[in-house]
Amino acid sequence: YAARTLEKNLVKKGYTIKNGKSDFVITLETIQSGKARESFTISPQKKTIAIKGRDERGLIYGALSIAEDLRNNVRLDQIKPKTEQAKLAFRGIKFDLPWDTFRHSYALDLHQETCSDLKYWEAFLDMMTENRFNTLTLWNLHPYTFMIKPKNFPEASPWNDEEMKKWKELFGGIFRMARERGIDTYIVPFNIFVSPEFARAHNVAMDNLEHHHFVNGDTSEIVKRYTRECVTQLLQEYPDLTGMGLTLGEGMGGMTPQQREDWMKATIIEGMRLA
Repeated sequence: YAARTLEKNLVKKGYTIKNGKSDFVITLETIQSGKARESFTISPQKKTIAIKGRDERGLIYGALSIAEDLRNNVRLDQIKPKTEQAKLAFRGIKFDLPWDTFRHSYALDLHQETCSDLKYWEAFLDMMTENRFNTLTLWNLHPYTFMIKPKNFPEASPWNDEEMKKWKELFGGIFRMARERGIDTYIVPFNIFVSPEFARAHNVAMDNLEHHHFVNGDTSEIVKRYTRECVTQLLQEYPDLTGMGLTLGEGMGGMTPQQREDWMKATIIEGMRLA
């Protein structure tokens, strides 16, 4: 990604990319030691510019730095030495997905088509990288059935095989492109929710089929097992996903703080451990 971004900006400024003899050589290297994470150095020497990143993310930021100089009409022979490192370790965006939303409204539903397009996510992730965001958190009341067909609870899924394939291509593409850009990704489900199909099949959570955001949660054993298995399967099927996040508010009405913590340990955290 670092090399591709640099090449695109060089071509826009009239440079020709060659594999053989050339006027300038730009090298990209990760050093994996020494300086702070995400840091980089740019070292110009006559007809060579060396970009060294402490890690892959630092390497991307070093390449972006030169790309920005090029866009500001700085020629390659004018590139100056530079060393930079991040001041904040976590630079994240909270993104509420438009499916099974925290609030139900047309204002959110109208984004469903846009957010189903990987071209949109490519542009969004490019924007994040250019602005040095390093974490994307995706929030949904009950995200699991949009991402997997639960192996032991197929009745929970509202999708046929072709529809499920499209959902998997979408989320797999988002996580793959994010990883390529040095962006961590986290799925953050609200709690405690199940799909309406699961609720009807097992006669649980029948008082919240429309997914209102603040209600009492159904902590029955089958809901607990279903949630735990969904977490494990989701992490196994999406290797480019960084991890899971926790929310201890919605769908947990009437529960004490300790009961909420116990639920998290038995479901999401245990599901992560099993994965």
